[in-house]
Amino acid sequence: DGLFYASVDIQNGKLVEAGSRTVAVVGIADIITNAEKIAEKEISSVTGPLFHRKDIGTDAVVQERIEHMNSLR
Repeated sequence: DGLFYASVDIQNGKLVEAGSRTVAVVGIADIITNAEKIAEKEISSVTGPLFHRKDIGTDAVVQERIEHMNSLR
């Protein structure tokens, strides 16, 4: 699990965003819904005027992608 910095910079001794996709957050668990909860808890530690998509990693989105890939077979 963890928070990984991507598009960030240091200005005046402070960490600032340098573009889109500022950080990546990873939650690891045996069940995707638990991994998503872990990731959401981790992202809550990031403060400031940032936007993050709450639908990535949800069971519904993962299932939708599985169904899409199955339809391509």
